[in-house]
Amino acid sequence: MNYQEFIERTGLTPTSEEYQTIEAIYMATGEMDKDGFCKEFKKCGDSRLVAELFRTICVLKGQYGERCNEIDDLHEQKNEMVDFLIDRAQAFSDKELLEKASEMVGQKEVIRRRIVKDYNLWSYETEWMLNNLFQ
Repeated sequence: MNYQEFIERTGLTPTSEEYQTIEAIYMATGEMDKDGFCKEFKKCGDSRLVAELFRTICVLKGQYGERCNEIDDLHEQKNEMVDFLIDRAQAFSDKELLEKASEMVGQKEVIRRRIVKDYNLWSYETEWMLNNLFQ
């Protein structure tokens, strides 16, 4: 919705700064249509409660975005650690390192990554595949 549409639907004439806030509130409503939003805004748009709730939503949305970024970073770190464990297990023929990688992402994913890296599968991995993938 643009500034002119808002004026036509509500009969209100907000300042440019006020309209920026109104537009942000409208965008935060999700699936609400323009007419429904304008009708509700005319009823309670200048409410202090609405303003405080919107500010809280903005803060929480920012925090949510930060947490999502942290989660993405942790997933990336975990994947790097799994690849490191797989490489070390291959270099030192260490089954325990592969087991630790499997605890982190699952046996199927460890085997998939080992195949992608062109590592020879160990007998227990081949057995796992026969028992779990080809039934």
